[in-house]
Amino acid sequence: MRVSPNDIQSDVIPGSGEYFMNISLGTPPVPMLGIADTGSDLIWRQCRPCDNCYEKDEPLFDPEASETYKTLACDNEFCRNLEQKGSCGNENTCNYNYAYGTGETFTMGYLSSDTLTIGSGRGEPVSFPGIAFGCAHRTGGKFGEKHVGLIGLGGGPLSLVKQLDSQVGGQFSYCLVPLSTTDSTASSKINFGRNGVVSGSGTVSMPLIKGRPDALYYLKLEGMSVGSTRVEFRGVSVGEEGNIVIDSGTTLTYLPPGFYSEVESALATARRLQTQPGLSVFVTVAEAIYKSPP
Repeated sequence: MRVSPNDIQSDVIPGSGEYFMNISLGTPPVPMLGIADTGSDLIWRQCRPCDNCYEKDEPLFDPEASETYKTLACDNEFCRNLEQKGSCGNENTCNYNYAYGTGETFTMGYLSSDTLTIGSGRGEPVSFPGIAFGCAHRTGGKFGEKHVGLIGLGGGPLSLVKQLDSQVGGQFSYCLVPLSTTDSTASSKINFGRNGVVSGSGTVSMPLIKGRPDALYYLKLEGMSVGSTRVEFRGVSVGEEGNIVIDSGTTLTYLPPGFYSEVESALATARRLQTQPGLSVFVTVAEAIYKSPP
């Protein structure tokens, strides 16, 4: 039985502040547990040889062991899509250099292509040849022992979603297991294509808004409610312009200082709490909940 691209499905596994999903790269396929990141577009994994890389849970990917691996040339379309994050190296090879957050966390190496294999809802894996990815030969910053790579799910041209656009129509959805779960076997799913459409009774949806950079997905934040009190967002948002990024690779929710203070004040009033100098009311609430008897 042939598996349709609309059956693509992978487990989503909680980590220490991030979520992981399973794919494989190469021929024969080499498994990879990578960060599922809607806030960036590049797919990458650690390759041999690699400086400052980890090899505890999964081996480094060996390009020479894959029958279908290719290093992409500087005039390749995917290389041009890197824009300022790419450069032309020796022997016309396309180099990439991606930074995350404040720039301290980074990955660099060769932009390459290989066969990507991913699971399906039917139990049989699906393979896609010629998928562009970063073969990392150096990483640094906050990547840890489990961070062997990353699967970019953003809106940019190098993301997994965009590279599979002709097969899945840009559609995907995921459900996230709470990071606080104590069940080491807990996981949820990410689905692509028609199976990624969430519908039915109780479904709530709102449009994603494209912005700059194009790898990011935006929503239009109108306000937040604390109990019966609604705090309106008065920041910059004109017409259909988005003002908040949806990023599965970021642990915390960040708010502009003024709006944050209003939400904090509403929460303090609702909980009848007094904060200590220099401490956020959110810290006070967390401590109160932690110390409350069951």
